[in-house]
Amino acid sequence: LGTRRMAERNVIVRKLPSVETLGCTSVICTDKTGTLTSNQMTAVSFVSLEEAGGEGIRTVEHAVTGSSYNPIGTVDGITREEVPNNQNGAIAEACDIMALNNDARLIGNDNFVDHGQESVDDKKEQQEAALSKYTVEGEPTEAALLCLVEKLGPKDSSQTDLVPSTIASQNLRYFTSRWERYATLEFDRKRKSMSVLVKERNGDGRSKLFVKGAPS
Repeated sequence: LGTRRMAERNVIVRKLPSVETLGCTSVICTDKTGTLTSNQMTAVSFVSLEEAGGEGIRTVEHAVTGSSYNPIGTVDGITREEVPNNQNGAIAEACDIMALNNDARLIGNDNFVDHGQESVDDKKEQQEAALSKYTVEGEPTEAALLCLVEKLGPKDSSQTDLVPSTIASQNLRYFTSRWERYATLEFDRKRKSMSVLVKERNGDGRSKLFVKGAPS
């Protein structure tokens, strides 16, 4: 009967059992973006495979500092010298993938006025201040990866007096200067991944396929 009444109101249902379940429901709890969540994502940890002496390879989780879309932060246990000292290492390659296989943009607002930490002690207020200083264009997941690139890259933005527009992408420019992206395989539900073909700008001009997602 419930299904018939919904059909009379021109309701389109993908699966009938969903409607049957709905008819037995007395309370529905929902979350609207902006109430409990703010449609933002932040990388809070970075997991790498590292040698463990004579015990072989182990996974190591590194905590990531910072919140919201503020690109200033650090990754515990990974120094800024890691990428330039080992440009073919796992950390450098992870940054290459996050930087090149990405369609988002992190934008710094040079007109932002910082009123000091004493006025933004509350975590929510700090996030709002960060959003005023840094905004994004694109998917929140990809924006979070761009912030992680800035925290892993060789240039430490927290030690300079650079303007936000420069801080937002100075490490991104470092990685994109190494590779040229010339083809993209967009994400789809079947592949569950996004891929880009890149060519080395210097050296022998070799090509690589950078994959991001959960390929099966």
